[in-house]
Amino acid sequence: MKMKRCLTLMLALVLALSLGAAAFAAEEPYADVPEGAWYADAVYALREKGLMIGVGEDRFDPDGVFTRAQLATVLYRMAGSPAVSGEDTFADTEPGQWYSDAVLWANQNEIVDGCGDGRFGTADAATQEQLALMLWRSAGAYVLGAEYDDPDGSEHAASDWAVDAVRWARVDGLLTDAVPSAPTEPVSRALAADMMYRYLQLLERFSDVDAVSSATKQSGALETIRSRGVLRVGTAGDYQPMSYLDPATQRYVGFDAELAEDLAAALGVEIEYVKTSWPTLMDDTLAGAFDLAICGITITEARQEQALMSVGYLENGKTVLCRAEDADKYTTLEAIDRPEVRVMENPGGLNEKFARANLPHATLIIHDVNQEIPGLVAAGEADVMITEIMEAGFYVGQDSRLAAPLIHAPFTHGQLGVLMPKGSEDLLDFVNAFLETEQAVGRIDELADKFIYRTSEAGALSPAA
Repeated sequence: MKMKRCLTLMLALVLALSLGAAAFAAEEPYADVPEGAWYADAVYALREKGLMIGVGEDRFDPDGVFTRAQLATVLYRMAGSPAVSGEDTFADTEPGQWYSDAVLWANQNEIVDGCGDGRFGTADAATQEQLALMLWRSAGAYVLGAEYDDPDGSEHAASDWAVDAVRWARVDGLLTDAVPSAPTEPVSRALAADMMYRYLQLLERFSDVDAVSSATKQSGALETIRSRGVLRVGTAGDYQPMSYLDPATQRYVGFDAELAEDLAAALGVEIEYVKTSWPTLMDDTLAGAFDLAICGITITEARQEQALMSVGYLENGKTVLCRAEDADKYTTLEAIDRPEVRVMENPGGLNEKFARANLPHATLIIHDVNQEIPGLVAAGEADVMITEIMEAGFYVGQDSRLAAPLIHAPFTHGQLGVLMPKGSEDLLDFVNAFLETEQAVGRIDELADKFIYRTSEAGALSPAA
């Protein structure tokens, strides 16, 4: 069975946070869980939700062994204990046991594997890396696209199959400095409770129950993408440094290209780019030519009325790109809005719309190939290009003949977002949660530093070189 990645399990887990469990809430404190212990909040929160309980006689046994069967059972409860059918193939599991449905469910959803010898290892102690791996798979096996500091070397001490999961657990705060990091060592019940509680808190930050209810009812777009095994991403492919088709390699490169690849990885599918253009972007979106578009698209009311747009993930704004020798000349719209000033734009996008609305007296030149315009400005074929701050910064860094005098004081302020057709509300919920995660782990900042800006010694942003 194909793994039901990310959203379905994530939503079920978040819903678990909202479920009351009065029978557990009224219980007395555990005698062996000291007040103020680093794991105490986690232990009682999981008990209140009915997810992980004690071992009897008012004891939790925080230092005790947490078995693989127990781990599968807690994850199964987090998912709402769904009905299962069929049989697993493990030699050491038996039907009708307290763990049977949990192991079968986790195995069918590719959250757990066996021990490599035909056994599941029901009584084996779960290790830190096994717990991280199963939580990571529950979250969709999201592969972080960056190198992160690893001061204690824990991710490198992990088994090869667990490196991505341990790195994810560290970055998102599931593995903390409260206890020594030892990926291959057995996990205590206290640490297991703490990691799973932090995972629930992580999901709570990036979801809300209303959105969950909507997405649960409307699962068409996500199911289609996962069944297909491919995320189709629309892009004009002409927008450096966001999404640009490199003619030498025939590969899409840039901020949004890598962001789209991260999204496909989070969905557990391959990526396929679909060529669109700025004049036809909305028509192609509404016609279903692709699942979503990521190519430096500004969030506007007009677009939101016709289609769906994600939360904003990167600030943008209209600014000036001109020759360096004219940097002091073109610092206001009034200075540009003159018949002798030649403004060159690509057709059909917001840049052309802005120029027509705000520069009615300037000489407007429409040029079909967007990425050629900066070079034409530098060569004197035009005087000004109205574009976004990130594109202006990129080209200034690439060509010393160019300047962006208003890069820190653009004419407009907005956000870039992901565009998709109405009827894809479940996909929208997933994308929004994904973007918030990318922000939280620093991936958005990393991409901005790589493709758009570099930080000067004084801390101010300068165009990327």
